[in-house]
Amino acid sequence: MRKLLFIFSFLVFITNISMAQARFMGIQMGTKFSYFEQELKKKSFVFVEKTEDGTLLYKGEFFQEEVKLYVYLSEREKKVWRVAIRFIGKEYDNYTPKGSVEEVAILYNDLRKGLEEKYKTPVKVDDENKKYDLVWNPDSLTNIELYILSQNVEELEYQCVNLIYTDVVVAKENEYSKFDDL
Repeated sequence: MRKLLFIFSFLVFITNISMAQARFMGIQMGTKFSYFEQELKKKSFVFVEKTEDGTLLYKGEFFQEEVKLYVYLSEREKKVWRVAIRFIGKEYDNYTPKGSVEEVAILYNDLRKGLEEKYKTPVKVDDENKKYDLVWNPDSLTNIELYILSQNVEELEYQCVNLIYTDVVVAKENEYSKFDDL
């Protein structure tokens, strides 16, 4: 009887650990890229290119908006440690629709309200390059950042909304992996 109770307790413990990993759109982060990519494809994301720094770029729909999705992999194990969503527009490839300040503000506020409903109060971050930078830490494994990025395109200033999910554990592993050879 004790063995049975021990086995049951162990299975519950393992299940809780696996459920506690960082997630993006229900997809477990911190996994090998092949699994993550299969799940992205099920959600109709389409691969676009691999950037010079090795980031994988996809296009698809998120929050009922067309987005570019940047997937960052750890150097050694090729695990997904960060997913950055850039809400893109129709006129300029990287910026919100028509670059309208009003549309950017509406989208940002809708995302903020949704994140606050789900994860409660964010922490304000001061970064002079990002407007309205907010961070949620729903658990010790996940970091979610929402901000408005301003950039100049063809001598005009455009703004876009960025939302970033980070698996904190894999991000730290990736950061310290460069010291493995020492």
